[in-house]
Amino acid sequence: MIYLVQYLCPARHCIIAAAYDSSETTYAETVKGMTQTLYDSHANLWCGICGSHALHFEQGPTKFRSIAQAMPALKECESDQMFSRAFLDALGETYEAKARQ
Repeated sequence: MIYLVQYLCPARHCIIAAAYDSSETTYAETVKGMTQTLYDSHANLWCGICGSHALHFEQGPTKFRSIAQAMPALKECESDQMFSRAFLDALGETYEAKARQ
């Protein structure tokens, strides 16, 4: 089974996400890797859209049976989310855009 793990604020804005195959790794190992990625990238540990610091990891199953099968949909979703974030930022509607004003 392929699961999606997201690091979310209470408004469900996603800070980072990763998919994993439960036959190859675990939720705990995936969260550990995501945490390391956040640390290594010196990411801000708050929601850039609403400013919440109350972040949590959450997982859910996907309809996919392999990572290879999931990747096109995950990449499309990632692209959509990056566009939405950039659009909101350009409008000055994100926490970070408002902090720059």
